[in-house]
Amino acid sequence: MNNQYQEGSANYNSLQSSLSWRGHPLQLTVAYTYSKTLGTVGAHGAQSNTAQSAQAQNPRDFHLEYGPPSYDFTNDISATWIYELPKLRGSNWAMRGVLGNWSFAGLFLHQSGFALSPGLSVGTSGLATRPNQTASFKKIGKVQEWFDTSRYAQPGYGFFGDASNGSIRSPGYTAANVSLNKAFPFANDRAQFQFSAEAFNVANHTNFVGLDTGVGSGSYGQLTSAGDPRILEFSGKIKF
Repeated sequence: MNNQYQEGSANYNSLQSSLSWRGHPLQLTVAYTYSKTLGTVGAHGAQSNTAQSAQAQNPRDFHLEYGPPSYDFTNDISATWIYELPKLRGSNWAMRGVLGNWSFAGLFLHQSGFALSPGLSVGTSGLATRPNQTASFKKIGKVQEWFDTSRYAQPGYGFFGDASNGSIRSPGYTAANVSLNKAFPFANDRAQFQFSAEAFNVANHTNFVGLDTGVGSGSYGQLTSAGDPRILEFSGKIKF
């Protein structure tokens, strides 16, 4: 007979706030969350590993796993808006039809970096799944050296690593998506053509991902990939 025993703890604390404005021609919502998640099990792991829920380094002492999980981030700021452009009622039908009654909408999002755990990418790790930490985490901020890699070292064979889970922070995420929308009525207003132009990551901001946190890896400390660049999308449909 096989027996399985699991134990662990986790907690989440946050300050959440929001501000909304509903009026004409603008509708605006801004939200901010300041949070911290800590836990002994679940979603811990080095970015260079295939799993983000690595087993406890020492299954007899889960307290050593306590730290931010890989989905923890500190700051979350978001804003959404819809702005109704002037209808140009005093203008002729051509001006009203082409330039009037557009709506401009958007979403802005910023999240600080996720918590990642230092790992090992060596052939003889022994009992350890994490390295030793010789000094506190220090951000360098370069693509080829995101953090000071000299502050982590492989432990001696047969020893556990003392680095804490979630002690490395990945780059943050920032993006703004916008859209322009307008309906063109025809057939005596019995039908309309709806046009939409959308831009995702309109500022073409580079959001780096894929931070390698495995001591001994060939790309250790480097950002190995990036998120989507600016994407433009145009659509139209006839509604009747």
